[in-house]
Order: sequence, then C-alpha cells, then structure tokens
Amino acid sequence: MTENRVHSLDHAVNVTKEWLKQLQQEGGYDSQEDACTALREVLHALRDRLPPEEVVDLAAQLPLVVRGIYYDGWKPAKTQIKLKNPSEFTEKVKENLAGKRPVDPEKSTKAVLNLLNKKVSKGEIYDLKANLPDSFAQLFC
Repeated sequence: MTENRVHSLDHAVNVTKEWLKQLQQEGGYDSQEDACTALREVLHALRDRLPPEEVVDLAAQLPLVVRGIYYDGWKPAKTQIKLKNPSEFTEKVKENLAGKRPVDPEKSTKAVLNLLNKKVSKGEIYDLKANLPDSFAQLFC
C-alpha cells in the first residue's frame, strides 16, 4: 500500500512544528501545545490591533498553518481594537488566554513577537511597529 501525501501540506506542518519548537524553547513552555496556545492568542491580539491591510501583509509571511491560526475567527469588518500601550496589549492577550492552557501573557507576548522578529522580514517588522504606538517597540526584543 502506498502512502498518499501532499508534499506542500507536509512541508507546511513541518515548518509550523519548527516554529512551535523554537517558541517552546525560547519561551520556556512545557509543551508545544502551550507554545501553540501562546502563538494563537498573541497573534490574535496583534491581528485585532492592526489595520486590515497590515493584517494581510503579515499573514503573507506566515507559514500556511500559522496563517490559518492567525486568520481563524477574524472579522475584517469589525472595528480594530485600539490598544494604546503594551500593558493594554498584554491585558488583551490575558483575556484571550482566559480558560485556556496556563501560559503567562507578558512572557507569551514577548516570546511570540521575538519569534516574529526572527522569522518575518525586517521590512514587515518595521511596518508592524509603524502601525503600533511607539511604546510597543519594547515588546519586540
């Protein structure tokens, strides 16, 4: 019996696992599941803070599976959330994490944004920072 595989999907899953492994190690998470929870909730808080055109620009640089996580539940017509400073952002992450795996919102925010800083282009990081208040720069290690 031959195994049916779709190379592009296998690759997408492998790249996502690499991202989660790196996030798990650098963020000090107990499991890749915890790392995935952190990734999802921080990406959702970031997505909901950005203007729609920047949401799409960032998504274009995410691995296929991570892109699906990022877009999951997004309602572009919904008014974007006006988080004015890093503490409001981490509070939003905390709200997103409520009732989910026990991960620290501040640590998660810094770990995920640090991962993005390493994985997406410098131009995209510049654009993200340009679409956020100056005080948010401290979150990007």
